Amino acid sequence: MRIVFPYIGSENLGICYLSGMLKAHGYETMLAFEPSLFDDTKFLHLPIIPRLFHYNEKFADHIVRMKPQVLAFSVFSMNYLWALDIARRVKKKLEVVTVFGGVHVQAVPQRVLANTQVDYVILGEGEYALLEFVQSLEKGEVDLSIRNLGYRRNGEMHFNPVRPLMENLDELPLPDREMFAPVEDYKTGILYLCGRGCAFSCSFCCNAMIRQQFPNPAKYVRMQSVERCIKELAMLKERYAPGSFQLQDDVFTLNKQWLKEFCARYPLEVGVPFQVTGYPGVIQEEDIALLKKAGCYFLQIGVQSFNPENRKRILHRHESNDDVANCVNWCRQYDMGISLDYIFFPWEANETDQLNAAHFFHRNPPTRIANFYLSYLPSTEIVAYALENGYLRPEDMEAVETGKNAYYHAGGDMCKDSDKLKLFNNFYNFFLLLLMVPYCFGSVLFKCRAYRFARYIPKTLLLVMKEVFLPIFSKGFRESPIFTKYVRYYARNIKVMLRSNFH
Repeated sequence: MRIVFPYIGSENLGICYLSGMLKAHGYETMLAFEPSLFDDTKFLHLPIIPRLFHYNEKFADHIVRMKPQVLAFSVFSMNYLWALDIARRVKKKLEVVTVFGGVHVQAVPQRVLANTQVDYVILGEGEYALLEFVQSLEKGEVDLSIRNLGYRRNGEMHFNPVRPLMENLDELPLPDREMFAPVEDYKTGILYLCGRGCAFSCSFCCNAMIRQQFPNPAKYVRMQSVERCIKELAMLKERYAPGSFQLQDDVFTLNKQWLKEFCARYPLEVGVPFQVTGYPGVIQEEDIALLKKAGCYFLQIGVQSFNPENRKRILHRHESNDDVANCVNWCRQYDMGISLDYIFFPWEANETDQLNAAHFFHRNPPTRIANFYLSYLPSTEIVAYALENGYLRPEDMEAVETGKNAYYHAGGDMCKDSDKLKLFNNFYNFFLLLLMVPYCFGSVLFKCRAYRFARYIPKTLLLVMKEVFLPIFSKGFRESPIFTKYVRYYARNIKVMLRSNFH
């Protein structure tokens, strides 16, 4: 039986794990990959260009030629409508079973299963559920008692109980990296997960919603053993010779004992530069020292807001601005790059809140700032807050639950309010300017109120200057490996758009 995973834009480690499980049990899996040029979730949102090339119809034809028996979609808010469209087009031309899983399914399973092109959905962790689904389908009929499975029968939806979280991640087959190797730039960097889950409950994030689905939510945060991580990373180094590893765990420094063991073994047995994510307030100076000694060169942390009251009351984040400043200054002290995630929220659409953030960036300049416009993710707590306080209307929920506005780099839900978008675009560019000029010049920018007209500078120009040209001339700036991969990705895949020669 052939299972095809259609996907768009970039590597998905969840698909790698699903494919690894299926291959370990003798099934044939294939990736149908659409590179999503000019309509991605990072910087460029120009959907008119892919439509001119009739991308989706050509991609559906590509999948039909692969002759799958099962189409397995992993969906989140930003690719959900694309996945529905591809499933609809393929099912018009081929008799195939479609199954949807992923974060968006966890959030709104009834809405997903209501679409006739979606035959089944899988909730919770999908490895064993998808395997059992395929095994039963191969025998001639889907076993409707499979835990995690959702289905329609006689016009009614049914959702089976979700099985407990897997407690020992070492028991899983290794993820199938060969699936994405032909389309990913593994030479520049490879994504890796040491564990699963997040210990925190930020209101804008999906983790709290997902955690609640399991009968054993206390086990939500799990780590593979250091032994397994080191062996797999060493294997990936041998096979692909990456320039770096990007460890994507939500809070890499949470388990201090695990961290110490990992940092002791990594430079001896792997020795490839790596970057991690962290949470201010959990990270201590000794963690930065350990990571630096082990070969970590970049830390990414979420801040989201510099209004302490909003951060605690609305976002459910309890770190202080001093905690964030400490992270920045420790990274500078140990010569490690640091990126801060920052979100433009509609309740902070005022110069006071944005200037507070700007002054922080001026006093404590990180290596880079990742600016995002708020996009409401379905079933997150922040949606209820926005509805209660008038930032969302009930009629807006259709767009939220289908991901229509889920382009947080292109403006997200701010696109419907031109005044807010104008203010945020000014500060988006102003923050970037502050990173690119000496401290004294930054003071001049404040005095001349450059934050009131900075939107007229093209964002793409600022990003290229910050990420590419400044690192060439200044040791104080470092090129972002993510930005590097992004540019190389476009250079490598532009012929796919011109010829529709999909992988």
